[in-house]
Amino acid sequence: MKRFVICVAGKIGTGKSTAAKILAEILNARIIDVDRAGHEALKREDVVEKIKEVFGEKIIKNGEVDRKILREIVFSNEKLLKKLEEILHPVMVKMVEEEVRNCQNTVIIDCALLKRMKLDGMCDLIITIKSFYETAKSRKPHIPEEIFRKIRESQRDIEDMGEVIWNEGEKENLKKEIIKVLKNHQLYPQKAFHDE
Repeated sequence: MKRFVICVAGKIGTGKSTAAKILAEILNARIIDVDRAGHEALKREDVVEKIKEVFGEKIIKNGEVDRKILREIVFSNEKLLKKLEEILHPVMVKMVEEEVRNCQNTVIIDCALLKRMKLDGMCDLIITIKSFYETAKSRKPHIPEEIFRKIRESQRDIEDMGEVIWNEGEKENLKKEIIKVLKNHQLYPQKAFHDE
């Protein structure tokens, strides 16, 4: 089997992580969750120091970056969001590149900001998941409306890339649409990945 990289992009609440899980299940693939890479990056000492320099001590609780406070700050201020991304994105990209290098087979990259992070160049196939605002918000009831709206606004540069799937229904419908895309690219059934 040769390595094949499928990238799943989409705004908050569209169901891209669900789509990534469905793909991983169908293709017996590994998922690289770029959000998780961001959480891991926030634990690195060098990153914490840089974040302290920009955001001050108030952002640190028990020696760690308080992600909730950080989120509220950066999604209320585009300049600060950009500064955070300048600190985090290079670290996250290196982590993702290393994980991909360590994968021999199919890998799914779950990443909202695929193009902004310049990860689109490593994708063999890109799938963009889309949903209307109301549907997306209903999937994230734990996020306050104002924060959700600000996050969504900050993602306005996310554009349709590769195959586009509208996810307005149940998980089963999403799975059917994903299988259609895989069939279009001769990636379904899974044996298409094996060297004949």
